[in-house]
Amino acid sequence: MKRTTNRWMSWPAAVLVVAALVLLVPGLLPGAAGLLCPVGVAAAQSDDCRDQHATITAQAGQIEQLQATLAAQTTQIAALEATQAAQPGALSAVVTRAMQVTPGTTPQLLPPPSDTPSPTATFGAQAAVVPVPGDIRIIEVRSPGRLAAEAVVIENVGRSVNIGGWTLSSDSGVRYIFPARMLLSDSTLTLRSGEGRESETTLYWERDAAAWQRGDRLTLTDNDGKPVAVYTVP
Repeated sequence: MKRTTNRWMSWPAAVLVVAALVLLVPGLLPGAAGLLCPVGVAAAQSDDCRDQHATITAQAGQIEQLQATLAAQTTQIAALEATQAAQPGALSAVVTRAMQVTPGTTPQLLPPPSDTPSPTATFGAQAAVVPVPGDIRIIEVRSPGRLAAEAVVIENVGRSVNIGGWTLSSDSGVRYIFPARMLLSDSTLTLRSGEGRESETTLYWERDAAAWQRGDRLTLTDNDGKPVAVYTVP
């Protein structure tokens, strides 16, 4: 640091010295002595002497300006030294990108990270909930054999689960596949065999004939083919 400071301070001083020599040396050299008027009588001499006196005055002003500039530069150097002393390890922030280097190959910039999810990531996979055995059950089959009133009531006492793709079937071969539908926690879902307007808690099969008969064994199966609930129509 000391060597650097001396170098910073040397060049302004050198400029000042050279400028002073350029401005004043002509009057000190013997060959140029005749160009200067005697001191104290410059105002009374010829026009050349007056012009020469004005030039010397202007040059003296320039030297003062150089001195002021040197003082300002010295102050700036001192401020830089103080800053560097206070932060000896400070470095400029450099933003770099990760590089992939393989021996014998040319380094290549890696692409920036993307917010686009992986093609294998799907909402269904993230939202899948495996019901606890016994949480979902068939609690009632209403009016079996009567299309207009026939209905199956399914209850969920556990966590909410999407039953889209689940099946409800009987031993006689009747089979219903549920559309995408959330079976909410602590709620029931009614599947009616006839026609009607669906709601969040009611689905309509739109069959032409009744689906269930007394003594039928109904099985509710998930997407993996695992039985979730079993019910025998009384």
